[in-house]
Formats: sequence, C-alpha cells, structure tokens
Amino acid sequence: MLRRIRKVAGKMSSDKEPIRGEVEADETFLGGKEKSKHAGKRTHSGGGTKGKHVVAGLRSRKGEVRLMQAEDTRKATLQSFVYRNVAAGATVYIDEHLFYMGFGGSCNHQSVCHSADEYVSGDIHTNGIESFWAILKRGYYGVFHHFTWKHLHRYLAEFETRWNMSNLQNGERMDALLGEVSGLRLTYKSLIME
Repeated sequence: MLRRIRKVAGKMSSDKEPIRGEVEADETFLGGKEKSKHAGKRTHSGGGTKGKHVVAGLRSRKGEVRLMQAEDTRKATLQSFVYRNVAAGATVYIDEHLFYMGFGGSCNHQSVCHSADEYVSGDIHTNGIESFWAILKRGYYGVFHHFTWKHLHRYLAEFETRWNMSNLQNGERMDALLGEVSGLRLTYKSLIME
C-alpha cells in the first residue's frame, strides 16, 4: 500500500511549474556508514561519499521543495536540474561546491563559503534546504533504516510531497492525494520488474 501511495506522490511531484523568487540549491549523499556495512559491501574508502547515492534538492524560500535522484555530482547534471526547475529571473542561493562554478544563465545566484565557516551572509544562505536534508536523513536513519536504491525516487517523492503538503489540514491532504489517484495502477509484477 505504501508503494502505491508513493506512486501517487511521484505523480504529484512531477510536471510542476518552475519555482519563482528566491530558491536554495544543494545536494546530499545517502548511504550507510562504513562500519555498519557487511564486510563484503564496504568500499574501504574511509567514509566520505564513495558508495553513496546523490540527491539534489531545491527549496523555495516560500517553502516548496523539489528533489532529484542524481546519477553523479557532475556540474552538467546538477546545473541542468536547477535550470529545469527554477524560473528565469529567480535568485538561487548556493554553497561554494565546484558543481555550481560557472552557474549563471537566466538566474541570479549568490553563494556562501561553508569551508571558510561562512553559513549566512545577510539574506544569502542555504539553511532552508539544509533543514530539509535533516528531516530526510532522520527518516532514512531513524524510521526506514534503509532505502531500496531501486525505489529511491519513490521515497524522495514521498518526502517531497509530505513537505509540500505540510501546510494543509488532514482532510485537504486526503483530497489532494485522492484527486491524483485516477488512472494510476501499480501491480505487484510491475513493482518487482522495474
């Protein structure tokens, strides 16, 4: 049943208009801790991001969140995610990672330098998306303990939709979910064959 609800959440999080106004962009890495992995699954990299999955995210200063399971952290991958989801003329707040170097195009951008202990400079910060990452990771480590990577996009859709509907009352949430159910069918066979 939860997989079916996540499929509805995926439909709700797709095909949205680009975000306008002020937007924070960041990425995070999901995966188990090296010391907790079975000996055969350890990467022997001493921690870090090796063997983890990349999640890119945008958060409007008005509250809306957009997520993407990224194949890599290449500049082209992350910047194209931003360009697809942010309206021309919007202001994008980023950190100093190399993924965003040369970022520009139709958006204004401003950044903070976390490596120099700069987290806020006036209105420039990425604290909103960082707080969303805290909720996502608490769900990963504390509730689910593990996401099946094959279905990561569904878990991300669930967290995105829950966040974006947090200002609605319970009845309004149910109405929004049920309004998207029409035409969606997830059979067990299609679930395991994906």
